[in-house]
Amino acid sequence: MSETKSRDLLRSAFDVAVQEGNSPLAVSDGAHFCLECRTLLRARRVCDGGKRHRVVNLDDPSGRAALYDEVWGPMSARRRAKEMAKAGGTGVALDSCAGGLGDCGDCGLSGDMGEFAVVVLGLIAVFIVFVALYWIGSKLLEWHRKRSARLKARGALVAAPRGVGATRNGMIVSGPSLGIADDGRAIVGLSAEFAEARWSANAITLRYAETGGFLVRLDSGELLMIPEGALRLHGGHREAMTTEQARERLNQWLPCNQQADEFDFALIPWNTATLSSLRVGDRVAVAGHVVISQAAPSVVIESGFRVSSGALTTEDVPVVTVIAQ
Repeated sequence: MSETKSRDLLRSAFDVAVQEGNSPLAVSDGAHFCLECRTLLRARRVCDGGKRHRVVNLDDPSGRAALYDEVWGPMSARRRAKEMAKAGGTGVALDSCAGGLGDCGDCGLSGDMGEFAVVVLGLIAVFIVFVALYWIGSKLLEWHRKRSARLKARGALVAAPRGVGATRNGMIVSGPSLGIADDGRAIVGLSAEFAEARWSANAITLRYAETGGFLVRLDSGELLMIPEGALRLHGGHREAMTTEQARERLNQWLPCNQQADEFDFALIPWNTATLSSLRVGDRVAVAGHVVISQAAPSVVIESGFRVSSGALTTEDVPVVTVIAQ
């Protein structure tokens, strides 16, 4: 199957899951946001990255103001950039140049008209060159001022958390489907990432990933239950989202993003967005604290596995790294 068709099928599976309400990424449920790793936490008030990760509520004006400051700098910098972008030219007129040439009288010329004409033509040529150089210089200066005043969005201060505790390897064997991938396998987790593309490294402006829950058969033979909810996904089947899809998803998760600040700076700036999927059959490494489950969640019942009360489950946000697809 071609790469283009594969991307289209993945996007189609994602859209169908959203329309049918099967995708945990379909509906906005809270707008808590981590300023450090730029993760949309939704209803969670604490980031799994640690106590140093500051969390704000983007539904609150003070929370949005804090994010604007992190991304674009203080309000004074945004105001100055807006004013510089509107400023045009250098404000210096050319009339004085023309006036100076016009006031030279006969310029001390007493020779015949031929010599006088040569001198006048020479002055005109010099004046034209001067005006051309002045115009080019003023445009370069204007471009430099606007470029210097242009603010660049600042991305996440830290990378996405890699998890703590022991890492366990295994294969995803079942889970509620969020869609069907191009290879016929069920999608059990989705992750989205928005960024400002840079020549060195992209500036990450939003991360978001959740799952409907899934089962991992560990290499030890045990079953590890990943509950429905938040997820950290590294790797996976990564595809670029179209501009329309990315804008629709972002506005759905964060309706407040549709309102720019008074200086027209976006709350979540981006020019590239990617979607990653986690599928049944993927070999994964799961990091995080694991405890003995006291009650089998719905993912176990729906999958048809008979799991004893001694099954394993994650206690905190699981960090899943795809090691083989």
